[in-house]
Amino acid sequence: MKACSYCGKQHPDDAEVCTIDQQPLKELAESPAGVASPKVSCPQCGAPDDFTPVLELRSSFSLPVFLFGGLIAVLFRNAGRPRRVRCNKCETRFYVSSPLSNISRVIFWLLVTPTIVVLIMIIRGLFSL
Repeated sequence: MKACSYCGKQHPDDAEVCTIDQQPLKELAESPAGVASPKVSCPQCGAPDDFTPVLELRSSFSLPVFLFGGLIAVLFRNAGRPRRVRCNKCETRFYVSSPLSNISRVIFWLLVTPTIVVLIMIIRGLFSL
């Protein structure tokens, strides 16, 4: 693999210049065991770990989530939402999920699913009379 020296986007070995900014490509060196690779890259320009959080304008409380799963479900729903960020190079906005947000999303569905199943059973019982 080759990487662009300007934006960091990775390209196949046969490419000579970056398709985004026409900069020459260089061979990727194997990263040593102690060096961490970038966790998040911009989907537009490929800039690694170069973003800032964007202010969320919507509310964090959801009445349907509260009714179906309670206050704890609301907390896990908020923890499970991916963060919206802005790339510092190309100004693209995208979402970043962390491993903790993925775990929180699973716990949220484990809290809400029993209520949904019970409601479906009640509705089936009402229509089968």
